[in-house]
Amino acid sequence: MERIKKEEYPLLYNEALSLYEKSRADDLTPFPISERRKYYKNGNRNDFEKLYFRRRDYLSSTAILALFDEGYIPELEKIILAICDEYCWALPAHVIGIGFIDKKIIDLFVAETGFVLSEICTVFSDFLSEPLKEKVREETKKRLVRNFSRFRFFWEKKEMNWASVCAGFIGGTLMYLFPEEFNKQKKRILKTLDCYINGFTDDGFCLEGPSYWLYGFFSYSVFADMLYRYSDGKEDLFNREKVKKIAAYGGRCLLSGNTSLSFSDADEGFKPDYALQNLLYGKGLSEPINENRLCFYNANTKWMNYYRAVTWKNDNVPDRVSTKKSIVYSSEANQLIVNNNAFSFAIKSGHNDEPHNHNDLGSFIYADKSGQIFCDLGSGRYTKDYFNEKKRYGIFCNSSLSHSVPIIDGKPQMAGKEFSAVLTLEDNVAVCDISSAYEGLGKGSIVRRAEIKEKGIILTDTFTIGKKAVTERFVSLKKADIKEGALTFGSTKLCYPAEKVTFSLNEEKHTPHEYDSEDITVYCYDFLLKEGVKEITLEITTE
Repeated sequence: MERIKKEEYPLLYNEALSLYEKSRADDLTPFPISERRKYYKNGNRNDFEKLYFRRRDYLSSTAILALFDEGYIPELEKIILAICDEYCWALPAHVIGIGFIDKKIIDLFVAETGFVLSEICTVFSDFLSEPLKEKVREETKKRLVRNFSRFRFFWEKKEMNWASVCAGFIGGTLMYLFPEEFNKQKKRILKTLDCYINGFTDDGFCLEGPSYWLYGFFSYSVFADMLYRYSDGKEDLFNREKVKKIAAYGGRCLLSGNTSLSFSDADEGFKPDYALQNLLYGKGLSEPINENRLCFYNANTKWMNYYRAVTWKNDNVPDRVSTKKSIVYSSEANQLIVNNNAFSFAIKSGHNDEPHNHNDLGSFIYADKSGQIFCDLGSGRYTKDYFNEKKRYGIFCNSSLSHSVPIIDGKPQMAGKEFSAVLTLEDNVAVCDISSAYEGLGKGSIVRRAEIKEKGIILTDTFTIGKKAVTERFVSLKKADIKEGALTFGSTKLCYPAEKVTFSLNEEKHTPHEYDSEDITVYCYDFLLKEGVKEITLEITTE
């Protein structure tokens, strides 16, 4: 371990110290089994997961502070031992609650925990006691190595973040503590990581959204960097054309108002990670990003990105640049992202069975310097029902009722791969036929057309669906100044043809993803088309 100085890493030190003060209340006693059982009784993930991740926050912050001051080592040893003694490293939501089965499962957090403990023991090898290091070796061998060698797991063929996180961190653990086993399992690990990469479109878009891009690609990058060093530069997983495009995705997702793309189970407050961006810039895989658009990634086990703020430090990054004017269109992902001087606009189609799917075909985001005006709420609070196919779309944020799309005869869009749409772009006009998103339209059609202008967009929806009632819904977390024919949100205004619609404002409640957050009010601006109206044009502009 090479000691680092506070003055060299002031942001890192302050971040770690703040997290340490918040998490050190963990008394390190065993987690009550009753807290795990709550999930099986009522679907509640929050109470146990708060305990679980607070302990990992305590581990991460104490370990980072120990890089600055060796006086934290005894406390670090206590935390490591407490985690080694946990009944199960997997979350209740990922296992079935039967011990002999639970302990055979490798989920995201078994892999994360094993990797972080193995890395901390390697970094602090000269300072931690031999019995404790042996304890870590025993627990990682029992919970990761043996299980991985004996069993096959569903995530090995999943084209999503699980493949990257689980395989990448198992691989990292093996490189640190069990190199002979790594050489045996390397081919299997690389095959799983290839499966992860296959989940992206050829132009590098992530259908899970930017939050899961960061989670999965950060894990991929940790492993790729380790493998490059382990192989003395002979194996470079970054040197692939598709990976280079994937690396640029995080910067593409940034929108006006310090917000970002929040389709699917994403977060409108997404920011790329400092350390990852330094690594990617150094490899020529990313443009510099303005520092106020970066963060220390709020990972589940934060040691990984905190430590890489040191190991991936790059003093050659030039002055960061702000999000520049651009139009990024992916025909494969069926998404369009527009950044202009005054506003940002994003629209999507695809199908309603995508990874972390929301029923949101034709949905759009419009943001100005104050943030998202017409928003996508992103992910809600994770519960058992949230990932239940039959109950998921009864939750407001996952339903099309929480998105800026039409409501037909009072009914939302349907879930399933057959409910789909295609987005095209020509001459700054995005066109999306969302007819197939709804049930019972027969040969009827609903076409959304968005014309991109210098100061906003002109949105035209055309309906050939007979006498079905049509309500145009526009969703926001902001309350507008309402006058006939216009909704005003500060510098942004939506103008609508008052003679063609009956306007109403409806309020809904949304439960955000964060454990300790309270329900928030969502404003639904609804325009019921009057009888005989088949087309409506609305103009959104920002001064």
